[in-house]
Amino acid sequence: MQSAKLQIGFDPGASLSKIVYSVNGAPPKILMMEPDVLNLPTRSVNQINLTARPEDQAWIKLNQNAERIQVCGFLAREFSAVERIEMLKYEHAFYKFLAAVGAIALQEGTDRVAVDAAMLLPYGEINSRGWLKEKISKSLKKYYFQHTLIRGQLVSYHCASEGTGMMCHLIRKHGMDWISQNRISILIFGYRNISCLTLNRGVIETCHSATTDLGFVKLIDKVIARTPGQNRYALVEAVYALGSDLRTDHRELQFLIRSTQPENIHAEAKLLVDAIEIARYEYWQLVQDWLNAVVPDDLNHLIISGGTSIYLKPFLEKHFEWATPEWLASHSGELSQSDPCLQSRFGDVMTLFESRFQLEKAA
Repeated sequence: MQSAKLQIGFDPGASLSKIVYSVNGAPPKILMMEPDVLNLPTRSVNQINLTARPEDQAWIKLNQNAERIQVCGFLAREFSAVERIEMLKYEHAFYKFLAAVGAIALQEGTDRVAVDAAMLLPYGEINSRGWLKEKISKSLKKYYFQHTLIRGQLVSYHCASEGTGMMCHLIRKHGMDWISQNRISILIFGYRNISCLTLNRGVIETCHSATTDLGFVKLIDKVIARTPGQNRYALVEAVYALGSDLRTDHRELQFLIRSTQPENIHAEAKLLVDAIEIARYEYWQLVQDWLNAVVPDDLNHLIISGGTSIYLKPFLEKHFEWATPEWLASHSGELSQSDPCLQSRFGDVMTLFESRFQLEKAA
């Protein structure tokens, strides 16, 4: 097989790994993988028929004789992986990255790749980028994706804080002189984290840059505490889709009803609505307090992005009415026809990819 040049932008999100890539200079494509990673005995996948897309049947083995494998993405979820939301992103990003590279290699019909990588981590985890580079560089040289030996080389590696892609967007839009004359905050609302990156005259303000664990999962935890027995994945989809439209007869709510007796269905629906309503209020109070503590109140520009920001948009618009925020999403390529949530989730990594690779190519 011929070697391929792979440029990859990688955002190892806690609810979705978001990947933008280009092979041999072709127009960029997107790839999405569930965030799950599961350590299993090698024999667990011996009987699997490889009939699905590589990213949906992803597992990696760091050496041929290893007795255990790392199952990633959709396949890990099918094995009932437990959500490890407490783990830092960089701890699993290594396996997720290798799985993504392997899936792309198989799709492109190659087993040899020269990789230029641009990666995002939460502001609070950025000090781990050196460790992550070393792990990726070493393991990329030789590992197994499914049953295929992948040989790779890490040609370049750029790991930046969440929000860096959006900063690149501002530089492209306004220029460095504008950046150096203004105070700017970038907020990323994700599933596990909310991150804030603030620059004053082009310099990061550490006292106004932080990461908190108040992502969307915190709201789901509060709902689960009031509705025992609910499936977490089903709740995530339903609560997000419901938004503020909390009606007992809402179609999305009906998917959560477990009662089969007609006389109990309405009561359970009412219990769910009440639980979500209370959880929304409590969750927003926590988020609002954190925003008040971290985001400066004398900004020249504010950018908001991330999937959870769409869910919180009514609250955020009111809270930041004074700042007239810019809501950043990606409409590039395959994302042009996607829903606003997905466009927002890809906003940071897509702009990082475009800045890191496509502008370099243009230059």
